[in-house]
Amino acid sequence: MIDRAKRYADRVSKSASDITQTVVNRQNGLRRRLNERIKSFAAVDVASRDIWRLIVQQMSHERAVWHRSMGDQCHVWQLNPTEGPQRERRRLERATRRIKSKFFRSTSIPAKINNLGNESISEVTRVQVEDNPLAQFLREDPAENSKAVVEWLHTHEKIYVTEKCRRITPEHEAKGGELLMSKDKLYYVGNEPLSKCFVSRGTISDNGFCRQWQLDKISELLPRWFGLRDCAIEIFLSNGQTEMFAFENSKKRDDIISIISGNVALNGTTSRSLGEIQQKWRKGEITNFSYLMELNKASGRTFNDLMQYPVFPFILSNYKTAKLNLKNSDNFRDLARPISIQSDEKKRFFEERYYFLDEERQRNPHADDPYHYGSHYSNSGTVLHFLLRLPPFTQMFLDYQELVKSRST
Repeated sequence: MIDRAKRYADRVSKSASDITQTVVNRQNGLRRRLNERIKSFAAVDVASRDIWRLIVQQMSHERAVWHRSMGDQCHVWQLNPTEGPQRERRRLERATRRIKSKFFRSTSIPAKINNLGNESISEVTRVQVEDNPLAQFLREDPAENSKAVVEWLHTHEKIYVTEKCRRITPEHEAKGGELLMSKDKLYYVGNEPLSKCFVSRGTISDNGFCRQWQLDKISELLPRWFGLRDCAIEIFLSNGQTEMFAFENSKKRDDIISIISGNVALNGTTSRSLGEIQQKWRKGEITNFSYLMELNKASGRTFNDLMQYPVFPFILSNYKTAKLNLKNSDNFRDLARPISIQSDEKKRFFEERYYFLDEERQRNPHADDPYHYGSHYSNSGTVLHFLLRLPPFTQMFLDYQELVKSRST
């Protein structure tokens, strides 16, 4: 009797287990299908919104049929990031002024901007969007996010390479993103809307989460440093645009360079071409500006990082004589020394500072390490100081000063 009951209980237990397993498998299948359907709808929504962005951009620009200006007071001319043949940036573009009202005189503030007080840039963007007849198609949608964009790319494109990275711009260091590569295109999908990465521009093309470039439009691909680490690349496009990405380490960066180089015929600057450029400069075939820009490019300096902005060195030491004798070596600075210690007096000053800090460190182990210079001669604060009156650097300068002020209080 007991054995029969035990066998019956085992059969009931096994049947219950089988039924539970069947129900769980069916629920998992339904859940999987639901997730795939949600991702599919989100991916289609992302694609449709990208098409709407293109339509809005084509139909509402300055010379289009549905252009609607907010007025001259709300617009500024700012520097476009497109580079010319000698890495010159001369093109200007019309943009919406996004400077907070507290930085203006009360008589010069546009009414729509003045009503915002000191609200965030997103509020200024809202005013701009509401004034655009087609802006309703670009309102943020929770369905549009980086995961949906990546899902769409994997579904509709043959993605061969995926690597985590950060997109570097003068305005913003992206919190994170992915660099994806298909047969003929390179994609960057950020973890935040691109409009936050380009707070100073405000063009429709800077909305969304994804940017894409044709591989055959890449003309050069050069390694770069970022944050004192050799982990970044700079991509030069044939239309004059440049892009900079920072990876987790130099190995992953080098792998990306190798993969892209294997699919694109690049025209990078080599040591031999630098020698040719130097010979052209010595013969007077290229200008001083062209030569110095090539040196900046080869040394790793870039417009995409304010900490590594291109520099022009001081060459002369005599700024008092009306007529300069270029054959007199005394009129030129000593290039073997940094610009800060051209005189022996300055050299002694920085040496004494180092020895003093070294003694302080010996007395107090918690003190900072000794140093000669408190900051680098080229940093974001210095660059923004000289570019203050040139938008979009005006907005960057004000944001930088507010950040410094908030940290000091």
